[in-house]
Amino acid sequence: MISNQSSSNSNAFAELSIRADYTEIRIASTWLAQTCLGFSVPVGQIDRLDICLNEALANIIEHGGDEVTLSPINLRIQINNDSFSSEVAVTVSDSGKAFNPLTFEQKDRAHLLENTEPGGLGLTMMKEFVDKLNYLYSDKFNHLIFSVRWDCN
Repeated sequence: MISNQSSSNSNAFAELSIRADYTEIRIASTWLAQTCLGFSVPVGQIDRLDICLNEALANIIEHGGDEVTLSPINLRIQINNDSFSSEVAVTVSDSGKAFNPLTFEQKDRAHLLENTEPGGLGLTMMKEFVDKLNYLYSDKFNHLIFSVRWDCN
């Protein structure tokens, strides 16, 4: 695990590298909460980010293939403030199989419990919890970026 952090008056960032292992999800979640609290991010926004981080990491570990273990999963929190609003963006970078969640066809939600199939709702949930969701594949790495915003009033 490698951690790094920097801040200025209006911007701050922190980075963490973890292994592609389910036991590392709790470490990443704790790091996210502590880092965001240290930069005065509201708890409700931290909760939204944490749900998405957990889902993203579980998907990477579950579906990333053997390639995901070749390099650490790199996490970055970027906090941007201006006089009116604040935004926290979390970037999750992994060496797993290329997968663009923005082009993934989501399953229709079943109307009855007995018709429900497991899986496929994590991306739907992520899209509902964040204000922005972006994806980039570069230099053999997936980069999933999700962010939340709030007013500074």
